Amino acid sequence: MPSLPGNRRRVAVTVVAAFVVAAVASFLMTAEAQARPGNACAGRGLVVVVNGTNDDPPPDTTPAMQRYLRQGYRAFTLQYPATVWPLGSSTYDDNVRLAEPRLAQLIDWHSWACPQQPLALVGFSQGARIIGDVVSAIGNGRELQTARGMRRVSVPASKIRVELYADPRRDRVAGQRGAGIETLFPDYRVYPGLTMTGSRVGGFGSLAHRVVEVCIIGDPICDSVRPDDAGLIPALVDGVFRFSMRHTHYGPEVGQPMADDPWQHATNGTWMVEPPPF
Repeated sequence: MPSLPGNRRRVAVTVVAAFVVAAVASFLMTAEAQARPGNACAGRGLVVVVNGTNDDPPPDTTPAMQRYLRQGYRAFTLQYPATVWPLGSSTYDDNVRLAEPRLAQLIDWHSWACPQQPLALVGFSQGARIIGDVVSAIGNGRELQTARGMRRVSVPASKIRVELYADPRRDRVAGQRGAGIETLFPDYRVYPGLTMTGSRVGGFGSLAHRVVEVCIIGDPICDSVRPDDAGLIPALVDGVFRFSMRHTHYGPEVGQPMADDPWQHATNGTWMVEPPPF
């Protein structure tokens, strides 16, 4: 295939580059627009909720949001597909790649625009994975994608509190058998678009004391054990049962753990909630 003359080659490269820049800019502008809650810095602070898979309407995160609203916070729900293929059009891995820059941009914007206001982050399941990853990067000084490019996002520890419910990357705590399911199978691809990524490097770093993990005992998403620890078939059967009877019951069925301040119940940053009495 004959090569393009010098001038035409430069024009072609310029056009391609322009399209790439425009696409990136469009994505970041969309992320920034979605990351700016209305009324700027009104109220006592901002609570950002990231829901779990197919959690629309979000029955599990509603009590936590209402708890902050009663304290005078304004609320914002981060928009992302929140599905898992084949139960939705977007894959788990794609959701993470889409939502994490949006959340990072929101935190970056809030820290700049409202430096004196507290920021609360509440995530459930897939949403807890997303929030946890971003907070881990901030606490460990790693760069994140924002509208201002790849940069370190800084948030004073005194101005942020993080609540992670049913976090699939929850680390095992001393004296506990279970942990987040992703930590048990690091770098394992269940199928294309669903990858287990292991523990978060460095945990939550300098923000560890500002994060609380809430997990119902036996929830296979946040309190899972390897099949070889319990036997493969019993583990699969038990996992399906516990998912339907525990992972989906972070609302009224267990006394609304999200309605209470989790820091009042946590030990070493973790609150293990007794399962519902079925």
